[in-house]
Amino acid sequence: MSYKDVNLYKKIGLEATDHASKILMRNFSNFSQINKWEKSENALVTDADIESDKCIKQKLLEIDSSILSEESTHKAISSNLTWLVDPLCGTVPFSLGLPHWGINIALHDRQELLLGIVSVPLSNEILVGIKQEGVQRNGILFKPNKGIKDLSKSTIVLEIDGGNEWRKLLKSKLNWISYVGQVNTFSSVAYPMSHLCQGRLGGGVFYGIDSVHLAAGALIAQELGMCVSDEENNIIDWKNNHEKPIVIIGWPQIHKEILERINR
Repeated sequence: MSYKDVNLYKKIGLEATDHASKILMRNFSNFSQINKWEKSENALVTDADIESDKCIKQKLLEIDSSILSEESTHKAISSNLTWLVDPLCGTVPFSLGLPHWGINIALHDRQELLLGIVSVPLSNEILVGIKQEGVQRNGILFKPNKGIKDLSKSTIVLEIDGGNEWRKLLKSKLNWISYVGQVNTFSSVAYPMSHLCQGRLGGGVFYGIDSVHLAAGALIAQELGMCVSDEENNIIDWKNNHEKPIVIIGWPQIHKEILERINR
């Protein structure tokens, strides 16, 4: 992949993000009136999701590529490139007028993630990660403070996909939480991943989350020096949108401690 190609993909991804951000901000200003429904059990969707998705899809298809989105798919015949898109990550908080939402756009070829974009329009923060080229925050090369290294004093994000998953995990799988300083959950991935990648959080544990939600933030995190794995410290396969049983992301020491506590 050439430097020219990477920058073209980045340009198109950022333009798609910008257009979608304007759509979402307009809808958020009138969130109480927005049309919403459940496409499946505990899977809320709104007109804002659909409008944002259409806008992003239209822009991304300026290059020959496939798209796996939270709301739609497109299969290219001849391209190895696939975009992973969540046009509104945090639909529930968005629909309630809460700020915990954002946009995720990632790009991979058949081997690996190439590009990740995480945007939080309300705070005007856009993080862009390119494989082996680092991370930019609002267009400027960025390296955050790694923050607290002790899990017992750290704030960790915990995201679990839906009430059924919560009920299963609460029985025996969340004992590790008692070793954490603070645990926050947002019903979003883009929002906490933005904060994690800016050094405001120590790590994150994500249960039952699809690639479209996590891939962009995971690439950015890795480019910043964080570790990304499952509970056995295996790498994550992002080449599909299958639900990931567990993904652990954190600065090396925090990541190590979370793994140890989860596996006790």
